[in-house]
Amino acid sequence: MDIPLHAQVVCTDGPGGKTSAVVLKPASEEVTHVVIRETRLLAESVIVPIDYISESTPEQVHLRLARNELAAMPPFAETDLITPPPGYSFATAELGYPMGGALWPASLAIDDLPILPRTLPKGEVTLHQGDGVEATDGHVGRVDELLIDPQTNDITHLVMREGHLWDTREVTISVTDIDRIEDRIVYLRLTKQQIEALPERPVQ
Repeated sequence: MDIPLHAQVVCTDGPGGKTSAVVLKPASEEVTHVVIRETRLLAESVIVPIDYISESTPEQVHLRLARNELAAMPPFAETDLITPPPGYSFATAELGYPMGGALWPASLAIDDLPILPRTLPKGEVTLHQGDGVEATDGHVGRVDELLIDPQTNDITHLVMREGHLWDTREVTISVTDIDRIEDRIVYLRLTKQQIEALPERPVQ
């Protein structure tokens, strides 16, 4: 089963947004969740268990959820985020230091700010389209999508985009050639020369 990144999401009653990342256990290469950016105006990304995927292709991911059910899924937060207190207005505040792209009042202590808890399961990592892929001898490409075993949700292959914008090709790399995944980078057990010798992925 393909788990494409930045692909159209289709709910049981219409379009649901786009996939933006997958969540996986780095030790076992098991995909546990998919992160979806909804189509609603100002909608947050939500985290959805992989079991809600009914089918997928390189272009689309179909869910067993209606759009209102998708909207009710937990909002995705990769780390703990500081959020402004309810009713706080930046327009009338005495501005102080910048944080998170906005100016916070100098009189407002960090301890006074509520925290949005992370929803990324402990010990798991996210992988986004465009995350780096490193061979044993340097950078070699970018993550394009993942292929998983629908029975176990384990990654079987990584689809990597190799080259530059004007000269790219996609190659499929077996999970056995993945050394580790950390800090949004996939490290391979292959050299650049070995990757160059891999056949190009057929157009689907």
